[in-house]
Amino acid sequence: MRAKLLLPLIVLLSPMLRAQQLEQATYSEPQAQTGLEIYVQNCAACHLSDLTGSFEAPSLNDVSFRENWGNRSVFELFDLLRRTMPPQSPSSLTDEQYEAVIAYLLRENSIQSSQENLIVSTERVLFAGGFNSEIPIEEQRTPLPG
Repeated sequence: MRAKLLLPLIVLLSPMLRAQQLEQATYSEPQAQTGLEIYVQNCAACHLSDLTGSFEAPSLNDVSFRENWGNRSVFELFDLLRRTMPPQSPSSLTDEQYEAVIAYLLRENSIQSSQENLIVSTERVLFAGGFNSEIPIEEQRTPLPG
């Protein structure tokens, strides 16, 4: 009888327990600097040097990006980048280069660096707790045709 009463409680609490277990991804400053160099060579043509994006290439440092990737694992972004970027030659970078680009994106989204390099894992998330409310909210840009 107790098991029947505990099961609904466990089901209700499991999302809260999972949220408490999320660990913010970390990266080192040298890794992010390497990521900047790789970004400039492979990503800036579409996403622009300031990460604001153009045409179909989304912004990589705005509220939408942080909300979309909040509480999602580093592996999810790594896998997406590896499968689809750069568009003209997906999977053309090494795993370490994709990791460095993600480290750069974290830095540009106000995640603090550490002594530890970014490691792709399913346990660490890009933006624990969603996006940081201390980051100023930018005005949404309306895409221009053509």
